[in-house]
Amino acid sequence: MRSIVAEWILDLGEYFDLHTTTTHAAISYLDRIQPNEKFCTFQWQMVAICCITIAAKYNEMEEDVPDLHSLGGIIEQVQCDEMICDAQLLMSVPHMHTP
Repeated sequence: MRSIVAEWILDLGEYFDLHTTTTHAAISYLDRIQPNEKFCTFQWQMVAICCITIAAKYNEMEEDVPDLHSLGGIIEQVQCDEMICDAQLLMSVPHMHTP
């Protein structure tokens, strides 16, 4: 499943015209988090979107960071903006950072 999600991250990076460093950082974050293989598709998508937004906030100019509404529309879930923000907070814990 990781390879499918990594490919999807690359596709989203291309769709939103993000730098390759951003998409590579997002995949690196995905690898650091190591999501549970038993995640449903929605959970994998949420993790991928969080990885992309966190990477974009560090690597892109502010106006080039995809907005949550656009990203939420991709996974077609209700109340997605708030869910993405909550998931970003959970993923931004210190265990993601390299010692």
